[in-house]
Amino acid sequence: MLVDYFIQRNAPEVIRRALRGVVAKSIRVAAAIPQGWSVDDGPVVTVSSDGSPRSGRATSTENVRVNVYGKYEPEVRRAASEINAWLLYPHSVGGFRISPGPFLVVKDEDIKGWVAAVTVVAASTKKGLS
Repeated sequence: MLVDYFIQRNAPEVIRRALRGVVAKSIRVAAAIPQGWSVDDGPVVTVSSDGSPRSGRATSTENVRVNVYGKYEPEVRRAASEINAWLLYPHSVGGFRISPGPFLVVKDEDIKGWVAAVTVVAASTKKGLS
């Protein structure tokens, strides 16, 4: 007997892959801040899940946080604003409908630099498996 069921797509992974193709080559895109990274190494972007997703039988909605870390506030704000605008452009991330969420820029004493946090809502149909 075959059982059909649906699995939520990994929105943070899909967005990470898409961003790697559109951000400047000097900006690293990862799931977490790379080990040993410092603000002197240049900006880094992290993309991760931000809270529990909501889902139905064949659809799911997930909050995704995109953080930009760097040495200077204008550089971090500009990169985050450009990423946010790109994410909100229709069809920027294949298979997802992206909606806006909060945007925040703060000084981070732990990294001795700045972080901009952009949260978006990524909605999609689930992948069917048999």
